[in-house]
Amino acid sequence: MHSRSVGTAHMSRIDKQLLKHLLELSRLDVPQKDRPRLLKDLSAILDYFEQLKEVRVEGAEPMSGGTLLTTVMRQDEIDIELKKKESGETGRVIEAFPEKKGTFLKVPPVF
Repeated sequence: MHSRSVGTAHMSRIDKQLLKHLLELSRLDVPQKDRPRLLKDLSAILDYFEQLKEVRVEGAEPMSGGTLLTTVMRQDEIDIELKKKESGETGRVIEAFPEKKGTFLKVPPVF
């Protein structure tokens, strides 16, 4: 990444060569016609981070989440024995499954 100073502001810049390298590393295929806008957007994002570096945070209490709220959602638990007894599609699939281990259905490796 290249840097250049403009007045007292410190601006970060991504040039076409660096953008091409980043796209290759991330294996993204961005059409040539969209690359100038991507360059502009990425530069704006980096400039914003430069602005954030100037924020004075001395004496500010650290935050770990911004809220004291807790989730009211239940744990996602499945009773496979109960599911097997269902008369619907799920029960039939579980019963017909060739290999089970405890509450897990064994499948062939993907890789």
